[in-house]
Parts: sequence; C-alpha cells; structure tokens
Amino acid sequence: MTRQLAQNTIDAVRRRVQTDTLGHRGRSGDPLYGIRAVLAEVDLPVNVLAVPGTPPVAELAELGVRRVSVGASFTFSAYAALADAATELLTTGTYAYTDNAARGRSLARDAFS
Repeated sequence: MTRQLAQNTIDAVRRRVQTDTLGHRGRSGDPLYGIRAVLAEVDLPVNVLAVPGTPPVAELAELGVRRVSVGASFTFSAYAALADAATELLTTGTYAYTDNAARGRSLARDAFS
C-alpha cells in the first residue's frame, strides 16, 4: 500500500512538471516525442512531413531533422484562396480578392521573367 501511494505521488509530480514545462501531459501531447524517438534510433537523415501541429522548422533542425516537406499543402492553400475568391464574387459581388491576385501576378512575373 505504501509503495502504491509513493508511485501515485511520483506520477502526479511527473505529470505536473510535464504540464508546467511542456504544456501537456507527456508523450501523447508532445509532437516531438515520435521525432525524438526516431532520431535516437537511426543514424540516417530524418525527414518530417509538416502537418497541423508540427513544430517550427528551427525547432526540428535543433533536434537534427534534415528536411521538412510540405506535401500538397501549398496546393491546397492555393485551392482555398481560389474558393475564397469565388465565394466572395458569388456572394457579395465584390473584388477584394484582386488585391491578392495583383500580388500573385507580380510574384509570377518576377519569378518567370
């Protein structure tokens, strides 16, 4: 009984320290836990696919991650901008999206000229 009480107390203290220092309750809430585990087990470059909740590139680089991929997220971001522009035109009949289009046109001109 005393041993169980001591174990429960240690677990409670550990959870409080993790919450205070990491802002969550251990492995399941730590997005870097899996990355740290992989880096500890392999002696090869590790790449990470960025998804919502992925830590910033600088933090991953400090751990030893060599490359961060964005997958199709840039494409999906462009689709979202297209849908927002179409929705604006269809629902309000306004053209605020053209400000973003002008910026995109300028970027494309600079990149491909």
